[in-house]
Amino acid sequence: MMKVKPSKAVVLLSGGLDSSLAVLVLKNLGVEVIGVHFSNGFSVAENREKIFPKKKTKHFSIDELAIVLGIKVHKIDIQKEFRDVVLNPSFGYGANVNPCIDCRILMLKKAKELLKKIGADFVATGEVLGQRPMSQRRDTLDIVERESELRGKLLRPLSAKVLRETEIEKKGLIDREKLLSITGRGRKRQIELAKEFNIEQFIAPSTGCCFLTEKRYADKFKDKMKYAKKKLEMSDFELLMVGRHFRIAPILKLIVGRNFEENSYLKKLSKDSCIFETTKVPGPVAITDEGFPDEKEEILCSSIVASYSDAKNEEEVEVEIFKGGKKAKMVKVSPLKDETILNKYRI
Repeated sequence: MMKVKPSKAVVLLSGGLDSSLAVLVLKNLGVEVIGVHFSNGFSVAENREKIFPKKKTKHFSIDELAIVLGIKVHKIDIQKEFRDVVLNPSFGYGANVNPCIDCRILMLKKAKELLKKIGADFVATGEVLGQRPMSQRRDTLDIVERESELRGKLLRPLSAKVLRETEIEKKGLIDREKLLSITGRGRKRQIELAKEFNIEQFIAPSTGCCFLTEKRYADKFKDKMKYAKKKLEMSDFELLMVGRHFRIAPILKLIVGRNFEENSYLKKLSKDSCIFETTKVPGPVAITDEGFPDEKEEILCSSIVASYSDAKNEEEVEVEIFKGGKKAKMVKVSPLKDETILNKYRI
């Protein structure tokens, strides 16, 4: 039996199943584990909690998960650096606008900084060979390891036995024979392990990843990039996560809330916007983005808002328009009842 030296690892903890299992596999082998969770601003779970603060979800916070796993977790905000990665990824996008390879490199570089700070021996992740088509192929795993400057100090315990032996194993910091050989996109083995570790009730099979992997978000992102007149900030990206989006003109977009929570959230983000609301019937809140409408565009925006109100089948609907937080005018419009016309503007 291999004699293993005491070791300490920094493990990337997303909140999902694979990274949680990586933590437990290492702990089970006697490794002292320190978790690190990165906030890049695009997490589906975290943003939905922000938009729907009162809505109960099955999502456990990182702090709650850390207690279940029995580890300490460092939480690091990388939104500023990640914004630049999203806008100009060195290794391109995946199927949508997800810069998965660049994202992983950024997180691992930050993890390396933490490794040095706390005197850990290596960094580990929950990556599984072949699970993700862009970032978890054999060649891209090698790229990530090289670009993050973690050669010899990066371990993927869930797939380690089907990957080349690392310096971590050669130095006796971990027993390779006790690591795993999981591959592919299925989650059967991971779910079995979750049951063995008695954590299945705490972990969703997938974290839901980030908005950048979603096609609807990607469409809105590409439209924003096409017409943007300034460098995009996180507030611009946040707006893309909420509501129905309509391109009214090259320098004007309308965002229409889909429910009470989105209506409230849009109002919070409407400081420099024009706001549209129906007056006598329940309806959505809508705000403009990128510019202010002229009179003709005000009528079009009001008609779109009316088409999503409870009076969408009426001939005429009253819509109030606010500018700078103050009521500017009230207009009477006919709802856009033709889906073809609505789809002409919808992104």
